[in-house]
Amino acid sequence: MQRELTNKEKFLQGLSSAVHRFRFVLLGILGAITVFVITWFIVAAVQENRLESSTVLAELAQDKFDAWFAEEDEELSKGLAEELFADIDRIIDLYPKLYAAQRAEFIRGRYFFEIEQWEAAAESFERMANTFPKSYLAPPALVNAAVAYEETDDFQRAKGMYNRVLSEYPERSSEIPHILFSLGRLSESADTKENALSFYNRIVDEFPTSGWTNLARDRIIYLNID
Repeated sequence: MQRELTNKEKFLQGLSSAVHRFRFVLLGILGAITVFVITWFIVAAVQENRLESSTVLAELAQDKFDAWFAEEDEELSKGLAEELFADIDRIIDLYPKLYAAQRAEFIRGRYFFEIEQWEAAAESFERMANTFPKSYLAPPALVNAAVAYEETDDFQRAKGMYNRVLSEYPERSSEIPHILFSLGRLSESADTKENALSFYNRIVDEFPTSGWTNLARDRIIYLNID
């Protein structure tokens, strides 16, 4: 008389039968998983290599900018500037979404800023902040754009840049006291005394240890006497 199988034996028998029936499906799934894992490692390696390569190029561009800035010979300076712009364009063309592109655009803005081409500087800094709004370079880029717009007497656009930092990066920028003081100064120029006092008082209240606080106090005293 044949022995009745136990529940465990029935389960193992059923499992063996199922594996046998679906062995090709299981092999296909296993193969797909293997391909996925291999592909993932390849993509990760390629991305890491691109990041390293782009970062090296960004550092070289920074070095070239520093060399241009320190160069006193006019002809050598011109040659370095041409090389710098070729490097910047190459970085942005090859790595438009990586950190190197942020640095490259910021360096372009600094170049124009140093030679006092204010419109071009403002455009570069603003483009950098618009393209990479989450970058740590975005707040200083907007501040630099604001200063450049001030140099062109475009005070409305300057205020717009300053206000963007206040609204979009209230806790990320160490430049907040400077920005508030600049907005106060621009408000004074526009004869809006109350707005100016509001900005200066914010510096005193919110940033008591800032280097801008004493300047803000001086302006508050002056405006209240005037």
